[in-house]
Amino acid sequence: MKNLAVIIGASAYQRLQKLPGSKNDASNINEIIKLSNKFDSILYLNEDKFSATIKEAIIEFIEENRGELVDEFFFYFSGHGEFLNDEFYYLLTDFDEHKRNQTSL
Repeated sequence: MKNLAVIIGASAYQRLQKLPGSKNDASNINEIIKLSNKFDSILYLNEDKFSATIKEAIIEFIEENRGELVDEFFFYFSGHGEFLNDEFYYLLTDFDEHKRNQTSL
């Protein structure tokens, strides 16, 4: 059984207020997770990449671990978020409210 972690920091927003602390938050969480020696595979995304790049990296991470039994999955996101119609969206740095599904998680 594997333990997997996904850590995302989004700080340099194009259309929303920038969040410089998010980069540090994600970096600190990544260090804690690494030091725990509990996780077999960690996807760490903290370079303010566009949503398509983030989603592609997540898909690749899932593909790499396909067929594995997962005991624990840890997800951490530092950045803007939004509730809309009882759904929560993690807003990526190129978030566009007119392309909500494409530019958020």
